[in-house]
Amino acid sequence: FRSKRYRLYPMRPMPSLDMPAAKAYTAEDLKDPKRKIYALVVPPDVPIYYENAAKIAQISSPSLLPFVDMGTVFWQPYSQKTKVVLYEQPLGGRVMASDTTTCLPFNEADLISNVLPSFVSVIELFASKELTHRAIRPSNMYYMDAEKKQIVLGDCITVPPAYEQSEVFETIPSAMCAPEGRGKGTTANDLYALAVSAVFLALGHNPMGNDTPREVLQAKLKKGSYGALLEGQKVYLSLIELARGLLSDDPRYSWDLKNTKAWFESANKSQQGFRLDAKKNSQRPFVFNGEEFFSYRALAYAFVEHWDKAAEAICSDKLIAWIERGFNDAALAEKIKHVVTAGRDDLTMMTPEQENFIITKVCMLLDMRAPLRTYSYRLMPDGLGYMLAMHSLQKKDTSKLFSLISDGYLEMWYSVREDKVSGQYIKNLKKILVSRELGMGRERCLYELNDGLPCLSPILTREYIDDMAEILPALESVSKSADQRTWPLDRHIIAYVATHCGGKIGNQLMQINRQRPDQSASGMLNLLGALQWMFGPEVLYGLTSWVGSLVAPIVNSYHSKATQARMQKDLPKLVRKGNITALARYLDSADARTEDVTGFDAAKKQYVALAEEIAYLEDNKEERLEYYKTLGYQVAAI
Repeated sequence: FRSKRYRLYPMRPMPSLDMPAAKAYTAEDLKDPKRKIYALVVPPDVPIYYENAAKIAQISSPSLLPFVDMGTVFWQPYSQKTKVVLYEQPLGGRVMASDTTTCLPFNEADLISNVLPSFVSVIELFASKELTHRAIRPSNMYYMDAEKKQIVLGDCITVPPAYEQSEVFETIPSAMCAPEGRGKGTTANDLYALAVSAVFLALGHNPMGNDTPREVLQAKLKKGSYGALLEGQKVYLSLIELARGLLSDDPRYSWDLKNTKAWFESANKSQQGFRLDAKKNSQRPFVFNGEEFFSYRALAYAFVEHWDKAAEAICSDKLIAWIERGFNDAALAEKIKHVVTAGRDDLTMMTPEQENFIITKVCMLLDMRAPLRTYSYRLMPDGLGYMLAMHSLQKKDTSKLFSLISDGYLEMWYSVREDKVSGQYIKNLKKILVSRELGMGRERCLYELNDGLPCLSPILTREYIDDMAEILPALESVSKSADQRTWPLDRHIIAYVATHCGGKIGNQLMQINRQRPDQSASGMLNLLGALQWMFGPEVLYGLTSWVGSLVAPIVNSYHSKATQARMQKDLPKLVRKGNITALARYLDSADARTEDVTGFDAAKKQYVALAEEIAYLEDNKEERLEYYKTLGYQVAAI
């Protein structure tokens, strides 16, 4: 922590406050020792919820676990630096120890009149900052006081959005995703999770506690979220109305913040109007893999679950007939026909890539609210960044994930939804991805999609650099043991800097990508100099020495031997000052370059003139000898 105000105690864990990923430890506020705080130590291979981390200090509510501070520390069990988040200690512990344990059922008055409205206000506060909590569940609710009167929502920073949420708390589309690919979502996701949590608290247990994640999702697909959670359960009437409003699986009919607040403020909560989902099912089934399906969404999910069998069913005439006759949906039938037949005369000769593309797009058309689903991945497009971050931090292969961009899957997802703005963004990202220039490629895409991701350069292996001001100090530290023959910049560092500095370093990026060694070295030197000028620190002895050992191509690029000799003489003195900015200005000075070019041009002209004179003398030798002989005779005659 920059303030040096807090002390962490690695030997004093607090397992009762552990999150599934981040572990809790005792912490101390050195300026206020009586203040009870604790630390959540984030595993270095798990990305945090960057958007929330950037704005959490701006959010304050009596119904939100009080945030204290956040920073990086070297954590011995991980043998590297990692992120740590500090909170005030909830003295009464968790409301529920886990999603599968029990608690005393809440009474109606307290839950409906106090607890839930206070959490709605937190969701509204997040929405006002264009944020989502994405970790609303009873096991992430705490009693702040020992008397267990004040309930707060807990951590929403230490993992990607909804990463630790059980499928029961997620909408059907979100539950279909891999946990790290659920994305930021919307306020509707938080309201849905709150409604599910309300059911838990009213019952005192998980109504789907024995179901596997797959069984939870299948139950929601078959019965709807409301039916899956409340079928056969006895809860008070007012909660039924709230659940019907917030657990609708059709966004057209689910309550938003305005509707929800109006319901809580109404006098008679059991008589509020609601509208059930207008589900459109076929009267005739479509048989696939031995099962009967009556809805688009359920069939699309089955295609994804049995990918190897889906292409044959999709390409058969039966699917088109089912859509036309069962739903009278000629428009969708035509779209699917086009997908299946486009550019393919013989459907029996499709490549695996063509099959995957067809299955993916047809499933998109059948269920427009579903996530992007391919052979390998299930994710919301805004969750791609977090999924890439997770794979990168855990050193997994990211090739197939990046292919979602390069092969057009992500662009297709937005195209189906006629979202031209997002589609254009993906096109621009695709251009970045295919470029092999330094500051572009996969590395740049990774940071563009994850604004708060730390720099993953192998040069900075044991560091945790998520702030531009920390780049040069980290390189200074590394310089003591670095191979001085290598650059202090690699593809990751350059891409990280390019993402966060943008146009401010455009010229340096152009230089660094040039083929001539002196020009690329100048780009490296000028980029580091610009970073020191923008972010400091003023002195970098080790890094300047490292850079000084790499500038020979720059010195040798000057034509003047006198200039080269002067620079070689001055170089050690400049290096000892530890100022890369000054070194860059000296070695790559515009005035020095102009003087060198002017001098070289003058030298070339002089050389040409002398060469022409020598050539003239050489070419007219016999004529001149005859002339001089004649002139000699004339002089002698006088």
